[in-house]
Amino acid sequence: MAKLISKKTRETILTVAVIVMIVLVAFFYVIYPLITVPKITARPERNQFEDPEFRLANNIEPFVAFGLIPDSFAVPSNDNLYLAAVRFAPTDRSLAPRGTVILLHPDDTDRTFFMPYIQPLLDSGWSVVLYDQRAAGVSGGTYRFAGSYEADDLIEVVAYLNIHSQMPPPVVVAGFDLGADAALGAAAKDKRISEVIAVTPHLSSSRWLEAARRRQGALWIPLHPMVYFWWYQKLSGFPFDRTGSDEVAPPAAPTILYADPELLNSEELKSLREKASPESLQVAELPSDPEQLRRQVLEAILLLR
Repeated sequence: MAKLISKKTRETILTVAVIVMIVLVAFFYVIYPLITVPKITARPERNQFEDPEFRLANNIEPFVAFGLIPDSFAVPSNDNLYLAAVRFAPTDRSLAPRGTVILLHPDDTDRTFFMPYIQPLLDSGWSVVLYDQRAAGVSGGTYRFAGSYEADDLIEVVAYLNIHSQMPPPVVVAGFDLGADAALGAAAKDKRISEVIAVTPHLSSSRWLEAARRRQGALWIPLHPMVYFWWYQKLSGFPFDRTGSDEVAPPAAPTILYADPELLNSEELKSLREKASPESLQVAELPSDPEQLRRQVLEAILLLR
C-alpha cells in the first residue's frame, strides 16, 4: 500500500511539475512578450494611430515659446505615414545659407529634443530641418523599425526638400540613437547627404531591441533576443531578419560617430571600423555631459566647409 501511495504521489508531483512548466513557458514566451514587446517598440498611444484617418496637428507652438519661428510642412512616407516637419531659415536671410542641417531625435523622444541646437546653427548661416520620426511626436505610425524604415523616411524628407528647393547644399544629417541609424542608412542610399554625425547608433536591429528592452526594464529570459524579436515581427510587420555585426555596412558619407563605452566595445562597431576607410569614419568617445556633447556636435557642424 505504501508503495502504491508513493507511486501515486510521484505521478501527482510529476503532473504538477509538467503543468507548472507549461504555464511558465506560456507566460514567459507567449503572454509576457505579447504584453511587453509593444511597450518597448511602439508608441504609448498606438491604438489611436492604428486608425489611418487619425492625425495630430503639426503644432509649432513649442518652438514659438522657445523664441523660434519655423515653417511647418508634412512629408508622406513610402508606406503613407504622415511625417510632421519644421524648417528654420538662417538668422541673416540676406546671405545665402551655408547649407542644410537635418536633425534626427533619439528613440522615445521627439523633435523638440533639439531646441538648444537650433539657434546657434541659424546664427551661423545654416538652414535647419527637424521632423518627428515615425511613431513619435505628432507624426504617424505605431511601431519603430530599428532605423531601417526611418532611413527610408529620411530619404523621402530629403527628396521633398530638394523638389521644393528648400535644401541648400551641403546637407549634413546629425542623428542620435535611432536617428543615428536612420542617418547612416539613408546616407548609404542617397548621395545628396554630404556628412553624417551619428551619436550612439545601434548599428544592428539586435542591439536596438536589446537597448529598448533594458530601457523599459523588460525581463531577461533565456533566448530573449530571439523571442522578443519574433514577437516584434509578428506584431509590427517588420519584414527583415534580426541583424547583427555581420550586416553592418561601411559609411557612405564622411561620418563622425560618438560612441559610449558599450558601443566602443561592441562587435558592430568593430565590424564598422574594419569596413570603413580612414577618411570616411571618425570615432569619438561620447561625453558624459549632455551640454558638452551639444557643443561638440555643433562645433563639428560649424567647422564644415
